[in-house]
Amino acid sequence: MKGGPAARLIFDLDGTLIDSAPTICAAGNALLAELGRPPLEAGTIMSLVGKGVGNLVAGMLREGGGVPGGELAPHLARYRAIYEADPCAGTEPYPGVRETLAALAEDGHGLG
Repeated sequence: MKGGPAARLIFDLDGTLIDSAPTICAAGNALLAELGRPPLEAGTIMSLVGKGVGNLVAGMLREGGGVPGGELAPHLARYRAIYEADPCAGTEPYPGVRETLAALAEDGHGLG
């Protein structure tokens, strides 16, 4: 495809180029551990993803025994702090992503 018209390509990052499930699960289970709760399975946590971080944390707390004190806000803030302390821990590109992006760039496509 070399020499053809270059197109700018835009990708969604999470779930398309990278798998952040390990990071999301680790942060969620760290929050639960701080509350003295057992960890949740990755599949359970990931089934709660997709409707915003507030719903994610509320769902993890419900699955883990309920929202302590009935107040979500402090637990949401703590989850965010845990996640943001190391937002790439365990996050990896999906297989073939690096090579694909390199090939697209080499073919003259702008990436964004």
